[in-house]
Amino acid sequence: MKKFSIFVFILILFGCKEEFAFKKETFYLLPITRNWKVDTEKYNELSFVNSKNEKLVLLLSYVREEFSPSKTTVAGIPTKIDKYEQLTQMYNGEGRSFGLIMNSFNLPLGNLVNVHLDKINFSLKISSLELFNVSNHNAYFTNPNYSGGGGTKIQSAVKYEYNFKIKNETIPQVLIFELNDGTIEDNDIKLMVMAPQLGLIYFKTKNGIEFWRENFKK
Repeated sequence: MKKFSIFVFILILFGCKEEFAFKKETFYLLPITRNWKVDTEKYNELSFVNSKNEKLVLLLSYVREEFSPSKTTVAGIPTKIDKYEQLTQMYNGEGRSFGLIMNSFNLPLGNLVNVHLDKINFSLKISSLELFNVSNHNAYFTNPNYSGGGGTKIQSAVKYEYNFKIKNETIPQVLIFELNDGTIEDNDIKLMVMAPQLGLIYFKTKNGIEFWRENFKK
């Protein structure tokens, strides 16, 4: 009778409170992760010029910060609710799109920074600067360290540089992504560079067309 009363009490609690669970845990984006987001108050557009002297402007189209929940239940009763912080920023224009999605997860994964330009996406484990996965159009490549050893070995690379020069500007602390996975067409992005607070500052296609960022606010 006592066990039955406890069970009824739990059901009442569950019914009265939408997010009732015995255990709750929230995973946040770390400062080192947030450092790579674009300062959207300064940059509601990203302006580029290419090696053919053509202009490209990407306009801020979407910004959102949220917590996505994950619920564990036993016999219909929530035993644990995890919440993962996520930050999304999207820019679009002239047939191109650039986006950042930052996710928090529990260890050993931790925080991920997902960088996409057009149909190319790099997912980076920020604590170790290690690529988690890469997608090229509809082809996906996963780091075997995080897929039970069954993933395809990633050939693409990411590296951190203390300085990157764009014409008359020297940008500190950049990440350089190089695509080496899947079929890469002449107009596909082969190389891209992003910087803290600035976002995308440079990219290059396979056929050698370069795009340099023009707007930098002090």
